[in-house]
Amino acid sequence: MSNKVKILIAEDEMLVAKNLQKNLEDFGFEIVSTTCSGEETILKAIETKPQLLLMDIRLEGDIDGIEAAGLINHRMDIPIVYLTAYADENTIQRAKQTNPYGYLIKPFDPIELRTTIEMALNKHQLESKSRDRQEWLETILDGVGHGIIVTNEKGAVSFMNPVAEFMTGWKYEEAFGRDLIDVLKILHEDTRKMVEQPSIQALGEKNIVRQSYRTILCGKDGKEFLVDYCASFIRDIENNIIGIVLDLNEIGRGIINTGIEKAPSNDGS
Repeated sequence: MSNKVKILIAEDEMLVAKNLQKNLEDFGFEIVSTTCSGEETILKAIETKPQLLLMDIRLEGDIDGIEAAGLINHRMDIPIVYLTAYADENTIQRAKQTNPYGYLIKPFDPIELRTTIEMALNKHQLESKSRDRQEWLETILDGVGHGIIVTNEKGAVSFMNPVAEFMTGWKYEEAFGRDLIDVLKILHEDTRKMVEQPSIQALGEKNIVRQSYRTILCGKDGKEFLVDYCASFIRDIENNIIGIVLDLNEIGRGIINTGIEKAPSNDGS
């Protein structure tokens, strides 16, 4: 079985397509097919499942390369590098909407071709690993018995687990992208005054935050929980802060102002 990277070429000029194929095969890539129309490219992408698609913006037929790329993106995760002899602003803006991994302006030399392809493949591999890690982390956090809310570096919600949804009264889909201030309302138990947002406090102090007094989480649906919480940082490999993780731990009496005794567990019990 071949371990060569499989590439699909979509190019309406036969001589350009043959030259591309020869160069890529000389570099050790495998060409699974060459196409000349948008419709054919979509069918061949589904059939051959390439690891990269070289897509001419101008193709034969009713569907151009940009439209074909958009339709392929809806069905498959394939990095696309555009080929074009022109680069007007309108075309570039249309192409950007399909999240391409590179552009090659004709005529291009073989070294430029190889470099662009290898960079696109590397970027796609890194993004795939990042998505896998994100899905793995979210699966773990979904099963945690505490309420977990994750924000970006600006304090906008980027993740909530089911317990946090129940406690705040917000669905993840509703809360996503909103400022944490809009989603999380925390009061001092004795004074019932608003407590400074833990994400703001953590970012301001550049330190992990744990409250030193008892607090009440007020859900938008009227439920109230006695909680303690901890806000800690998410950092990138260069130690820059890229977000906050807020751990909400229900303590003592469960829901305070209803007859329900406690939040349901993640298994629905």
